[in-house]
Amino acid sequence: MAARSEQVDNCAFNPLDAVEEVLSLENWDFARPSDEEIAVQAPGLWCDFSLFFSWSEELRVLNFSCALDLHVNPESMQSVFELVAKFNARLWIGHFSIWIDEGFVMFKHTVRCDGGRIDIEQIRYLVGLARSECDRYYPAFRFLLLDGKLPDDAIALSLLETEGRA
Repeated sequence: MAARSEQVDNCAFNPLDAVEEVLSLENWDFARPSDEEIAVQAPGLWCDFSLFFSWSEELRVLNFSCALDLHVNPESMQSVFELVAKFNARLWIGHFSIWIDEGFVMFKHTVRCDGGRIDIEQIRYLVGLARSECDRYYPAFRFLLLDGKLPDDAIALSLLETEGRA
């Protein structure tokens, strides 16, 4: 089946229909417990990510989050907040956040869906962006949470650029 790039546009508009199509094209199993939400596990470079999409008809927005498979304990919360702030300063689209009640770091972004349309490629881009940013910054969160590194040290260790050739 060829990828569809046209816009989803109908009177019963729900962008989760487009999300469902993208997830099906990726062959990812997902759960759609209601018309307003979809949850899926997606593979990453370092871990699997928990993706969650929610649609607000009233606000006409699609909210998206991508949770990392790392738990933030209360003792590390302040350091994780510092790391999140430093990473968010580098991002042009989306942001990292902490789901405090559950202790998870996640990448989040919200898309406004005015006019009852959303492009399938927009959904693909959003999922790809989240996975890319989470893969990029996961090592720093891991260094901080599992190895006890300070935020600046975790950043330095995780974002080392290699020089030369092997």
